[in-house]
This record gives sequence, C-alpha cells and structure tokens, in this order.
Amino acid sequence: TVVDDYQRIGLGRLLLDTLMLSALESGVVELTAHVLPENTAAIRLFERAGAQSCGLHGGVLTLVIPIASPERTTRLSGALTALPPAPEARTR
Repeated sequence: TVVDDYQRIGLGRLLLDTLMLSALESGVVELTAHVLPENTAAIRLFERAGAQSCGLHGGVLTLVIPIASPERTTRLSGALTALPPAPEARTR
C-alpha cells in the first residue's frame, strides 16, 4: 500500500517492478494478488503489468501476474538500473 499523499506518482509501479525483478531472480514465475474490487487503482496497476483475473472469491478479486519472460526481465532490469541512487543514510 502506498500512503495517500504519495499515490499517483509512480511508486506503486516502482514497488511492483522491484518485487517482480526480485521474484524473477529467485526463480518465481508468477505473482498472485488479492485485491478488493473497489481498489480500482491497484487493479489497473496489476492489469498493466499483465495480470489476469481468476475471479472473485469471498468478495476479493484474485489476479495472477505472469513474470517469467525474457522481455519482462530485460524491461525490469533496465527500469531499475535507470533509477537514481538512494540517498545516503543519515546518522546522528
């Protein structure tokens, strides 16, 4: 979940891309998301990532995102290496 004040600036996509790349590196071939139907922003995010609906169960939508493909690995790696470096941690 992205805090309301930080929504709609790409953080959800960045988090999902990071998760998918890490999953790929660990040999995972698909992700499953369980989303409330009224969370249309999350559903759109997952659908843009290639998610397919597996139906509504107990009032929760289940989406499966296939992640194991050479094209996806290349795109994710390129997207994440283009990010600016993280700021240095501050110490007191």
